[in-house]
Amino acid sequence: MTEKVWCRYGQCDGGAAVGGLVGGLIGGVIAAGAANAAAQQEAAAAQQHAASCAQRYRSYDPASNTFQAKDGRRYPCQ
Repeated sequence: MTEKVWCRYGQCDGGAAVGGLVGGLIGGVIAAGAANAAAQQEAAAAQQHAASCAQRYRSYDPASNTFQAKDGRRYPCQ
């Protein structure tokens, strides 16, 4: 038998809703931390890519991620 307790907005079921809320919040924090770490890794990789292209090609344009070849055309840096 579940003991009924009074919550702020009426009768609750002994704290199951609070446990679910806390669990959801903790899960959200973990997911946000993982997303932040992934974004930081992606930004670091993009920065390293741009530095590598700038070192290889004097005409490298980081805004378009392209360089100008001897034929005058622009090509993406890979």
